[in-house]
Amino acid sequence: MRAALVATALSLLLLETRALLSGRAEWLRAERATDEAERVMHLRRAARWRAPLSPYPLRALDRLRAIARGQRDPARALLAWEGIRGALLGTRVLGVPHPALLREANENIAALRGGMRGGEAYLRQLEALERPRGTSPGATILALAGLAAWVSGGFTLPRRRRIGRVLLIAGLPLFALGVWLS
Repeated sequence: MRAALVATALSLLLLETRALLSGRAEWLRAERATDEAERVMHLRRAARWRAPLSPYPLRALDRLRAIARGQRDPARALLAWEGIRGALLGTRVLGVPHPALLREANENIAALRGGMRGGEAYLRQLEALERPRGTSPGATILALAGLAAWVSGGFTLPRRRRIGRVLLIAGLPLFALGVWLS
């Protein structure tokens, strides 16, 4: 049991470190970028490296928002707003991290694509952008529970064969089902 806890803690530490270092690297690439499209791309990547202790995703989202609001060229503003939207939707697990910012991005994308706010084209664009897509929270929880059962079964197997086998046999199909449903 102690070995499983140590392995879990080390795995989480490695994941946190990877997210922190990768987010920082993308942030620095964005800072050095001379082209606006390249800067937006790196900021979007930095925003996707979410982890509990990393400051870079929020900084990147703030910078993308400033770029989008400060643009006079609609195509460049659209690129920045789509960067925000993509980063937020790309990092959702059980929900979107900043729903108000996603709503703002959707409204601005709809306005830039569909024209005047409140118009028919704008409303169609906004409806399409806000249509829920992607993973469901239930499928995510099922996949995570299956993965946890499968991994803990591997750790339990040497000491308690029957429980270990049950966890291994049940965990993998639950994980696969959760991934398939998501």
